[in-house]
Amino acid sequence: MTKTLQYNINTDFLPYGPDMPYRIFSEEGLIGEYDARGTEIKTYGYAPDSTWSTDPMFQKEG
Repeated sequence: MTKTLQYNINTDFLPYGPDMPYRIFSEEGLIGEYDARGTEIKTYGYAPDSTWSTDPMFQKEG
């Protein structure tokens, strides 16, 4: 049995498969998404020492 997940590009997810981004996390939550070449797609910033992904301060694309 297999299951393929597909995401809607309008909800900030990229398609599942070889184009799926690499996601980097810190103690505050998701801080970056990069393609297979290491090119930045999006970065995220949170208030220092905040609870996991609860106090976003910015989101930067590209």
